[in-house]
Amino acid sequence: MVSYFKTDGSILEPCCGDGVFLRYLSGDVSWCEIEKGKDFFAWSIPVNWMVGNPPYKLIKKWLEHSFTYANNVLYLIPMNSPFNSMSRMKVILEYGNIRAIRAYGNGSIFGMDYGFAVGALWFQKGYKGMTDITIRLLTTACTWTRGILPANRVNLHSKVLLPPKRTLRPPRASKANRWVDP
Repeated sequence: MVSYFKTDGSILEPCCGDGVFLRYLSGDVSWCEIEKGKDFFAWSIPVNWMVGNPPYKLIKKWLEHSFTYANNVLYLIPMNSPFNSMSRMKVILEYGNIRAIRAYGNGSIFGMDYGFAVGALWFQKGYKGMTDITIRLLTTACTWTRGILPANRVNLHSKVLLPPKRTLRPPRASKANRWVDP
């Protein structure tokens, strides 16, 4: 995840736990971990990136604090999380937008007991362009920590690509049945 998004500059891992992300971050890297006495919500130094796996129960508050101090926020979270409420989506749009989503599979591959899709979401301050969506299905979490990923990648670029189906054509025009351009 870290090498794919190419983080640079000052970086904060706001909930480092055992250091899963810290191992792959390089440069000017800082960390927080409430269990080690460094509370993320006390952090007040601007950084270029925040990278990690925040507690899902605090996601709205976590995003708001992250957006206050980072130009780029990259979190491994359930992919439905940013879209669960209009107030959360409003916070995201006031910050910028989601620059990219990299889907990895459901939570069980990361040892989570739910089936929601999990992915890396890159929120970028001031970004107003399209969201790049990449699907990289993993079979186990250890495959991505070693940098080895399966080759089934799909770029959606904010469009849903479906297998080709039969083309639907409008009915032939008649006096009783005409197409109306809304």
